[in-house]
Amino acid sequence: MASFPDAPDLSAAEPCSNLALIKDYPNLWRPPADGNVALVGDALMSIDPLWGVGCGFAFQTTEWLVDEVAPVLRDGHPVAPALRSYAKRVSRELNGHRFLILDYARRKGFNAVERLSFSAAAKDAAASRHLHAFGARLIGPARFLSPGALLRAARVDFRRPSAESAQPGAPV
Repeated sequence: MASFPDAPDLSAAEPCSNLALIKDYPNLWRPPADGNVALVGDALMSIDPLWGVGCGFAFQTTEWLVDEVAPVLRDGHPVAPALRSYAKRVSRELNGHRFLILDYARRKGFNAVERLSFSAAAKDAAASRHLHAFGARLIGPARFLSPGALLRAARVDFRRPSAESAQPGAPV
């Protein structure tokens, strides 16, 4: 890391504990709502930590639950329809992410679409921004994997040589 731009000086650093590795992490997904009980965060899903979505999905599902349930509780209406609406939203918004995370956890290496996306992102600023938007969870899998996005990535990948960077002047 010492060769990284603006890297911290770690020459005097000492490990504070042993490295903790997770092997055979169970990927769990439960129904978002059952009866009058709703689940959020790790109670809803506990999936491969590689992608760093745990806290983000926990906060997001909590926000969706509050958005659906708070008005009906305030107005004294039955909560069951709001919980069904919450469950549908969770499924609609997160099932694609869950599928991709589980798919990657089951295999070794990138699939063809992942290789294409990373290759195009290394060669083109717009493809790089598109990959970043997905990685930052600003767009969902449907938009990330849209036919237009994949065609653009394929055009970029086939037209630009591997040594051409999306960051002009950056070492390749």
